[in-house]
Amino acid sequence: ACTLAFAWTLLVSASLRSGVARRLGTLDPFIRISLWLVGAWGSYALGANNAANVTGVFVASGLVSTSQAAWVAGGSIALGILTFGRRMMHLVGRNLVRLEPQTALIAMLAQALTVHLFAVWGVPVSASQALAGAVLGVGLAKGVRTINRRAFTNILLGWIGTPLVGALLAYALIEVFGPR
Repeated sequence: ACTLAFAWTLLVSASLRSGVARRLGTLDPFIRISLWLVGAWGSYALGANNAANVTGVFVASGLVSTSQAAWVAGGSIALGILTFGRRMMHLVGRNLVRLEPQTALIAMLAQALTVHLFAVWGVPVSASQALAGAVLGVGLAKGVRTINRRAFTNILLGWIGTPLVGALLAYALIEVFGPR
């Protein structure tokens, strides 16, 4: 996602410098509609990928059926969006790199395509990491100085800390509740 966003940002920037910038005002409705459509695609890709991340172990263990798991996953994703999603949206969408409508579209497109492709390939990935990577790619293309180092550091700590905390928590739970 970072690589795609970086390359697309450079391509769009070159197009804008070559004279398309004069017509940018006429593209505003197109960009707005595209943001909605790509956002919907990104949501679809998130559900296609993260539904398995959230409930795959329950289906594999026989606790729930695939259709029950889909409902649990959808509800869990929706609950996460409603509870903690706003804070993450601000961190990635405003604090990491300032995005204009065009660069927001590029980041969302890179995230949606990346997550969708990995879902098709059956590889679970983090949609939030893909989006953060895409925003980072936009920032790198715009210049390293456009990246908020504090926000970037917090994201990196999350990328490193989340699997470590998850592994430690899983180990502790197995020690407490596992077979003896």
